[in-house]
Amino acid sequence: MTMITTLCTMNVMEEMYDTKRMEDDDVTEIPLIKILYNSCTGGFRLSEAFLQEYFRRTGLEAPRLGGQSLHTMQQIRIHPVAIQIAEEFGLRWCSGRNSRLTFETIPSVFADYWEIDEYHGDETITVNVHHALSDALERFMITGDHGKLQAEYEEIKHAEKVYNKIKRMQALFHSFD
Repeated sequence: MTMITTLCTMNVMEEMYDTKRMEDDDVTEIPLIKILYNSCTGGFRLSEAFLQEYFRRTGLEAPRLGGQSLHTMQQIRIHPVAIQIAEEFGLRWCSGRNSRLTFETIPSVFADYWEIDEYHGDETITVNVHHALSDALERFMITGDHGKLQAEYEEIKHAEKVYNKIKRMQALFHSFD
């Protein structure tokens, strides 16, 4: 499916399903996940103390190459044990050299649809709602289950509203820093 076809189909989906039914801004009752990322130049690095605690709690074996592999770091960013450690000990304690870790909160429906954008080590999280909608449409094309497509569409669009509200609240909070 081409990008133009996907976008046109998504526009048709938006017209097909009454999005006015999803206008409540209620952020309760929607599962959220946290992602660790670096909010300053220097790159995503975890402290040695954090890594030791993480590998102790998970029972996983630490990489032996003397560096923090990208694959391991991507897994750690959203791992429930890593999030718990960061909440218990604080983000400063978890941050490695030249790093300032922070959390991004997103609806769990987007757990497979986020990515890190990085510039000189300063990272931002991008949620790709169109990929989530495209995958829902692809599942519909395979199954033909109109009811499931409608339910997935409404869930994704509601999660997008929640995410946008979270982003606005975070921007407001950071404006006081």
